[in-house]
Amino acid sequence: MNANKLGSILFKAGVLITMVAVVWWGMTYGQRAMDVGAGLNKALTCLYSSGGLCGLTGALTGSTYEPAMFWVGVVLLIAGIVLGMIKR
Repeated sequence: MNANKLGSILFKAGVLITMVAVVWWGMTYGQRAMDVGAGLNKALTCLYSSGGLCGLTGALTGSTYEPAMFWVGVVLLIAGIVLGMIKR
């Protein structure tokens, strides 16, 4: 398998995983942020972090969202882009 093909696979997997993480985050924190008037800006930090207010909210509401999924998607995206840029 050449670098371009591997890069394409990693990129597509990264897009898919990142999109699933964003939808999962939105279902978990998006509506709750609106319900309590916190706004999406504060809830957005929960997309990539589980500390502070995000951890407290998750513990109180029984949230199952895991920011590691978002980061795995981002890493795969970046790896796919880098490998896709490699010329042979």
